[in-house]
Amino acid sequence: MRFTALLLSLGIWLLSPQGKPENGWVSPLGLKGMGQGKAQVRVCTEEEAAEFYIQHQWMMPGEAEEKAACLYEDGFRQMEYTAEHDFGDGNTVVAGTRVLCGVSQGIPFFEEVLLEWTEGENEKGSFDEDYVLTTISSDKQSLQIQARGTYEVVVDNCLTGSVGLDLEVLGFECSHTAGGKTYYHKNAAWGKTWTKS
Repeated sequence: MRFTALLLSLGIWLLSPQGKPENGWVSPLGLKGMGQGKAQVRVCTEEEAAEFYIQHQWMMPGEAEEKAACLYEDGFRQMEYTAEHDFGDGNTVVAGTRVLCGVSQGIPFFEEVLLEWTEGENEKGSFDEDYVLTTISSDKQSLQIQARGTYEVVVDNCLTGSVGLDLEVLGFECSHTAGGKTYYHKNAAWGKTWTKS
């Protein structure tokens, strides 16, 4: 769901002026894949908002500009969240999501852009924005990202392969073989929570 209504107080906090990017998001102890993360917050321009609608909402330029102009009257903000963890042996996971949030007619909302993650040299993936949910706790101390999507792993055969994220594998298929490597597709659900240090 691209538009997620939030409590008005949370929306006001999200749209309040931020003096500098916020750093220091970390995953709670005990979670697989915990690692350093950061949150970057900056004001999104009206032109960037329109470009977002064109690229990610498949709107025509005129329609996108009209919607962006309407939203920009009340303020518009872009937030980028990333987290990274090195599991050793060259196995580093980087995950993140980019969120546009604004207020339309007094109702705050999020628009989630594609969430992407990479792991080492052999795995990469992206999650369809239709299945991404990003929430911030009411005390503003934790960020949760949930997603469902497909990622690709390069393996010797379709019986091997490892992932460093907390994934619920929903299914897989052998995609194709090229250059002596098999491209292995998995469908998975993924969830992660970061807390602000």
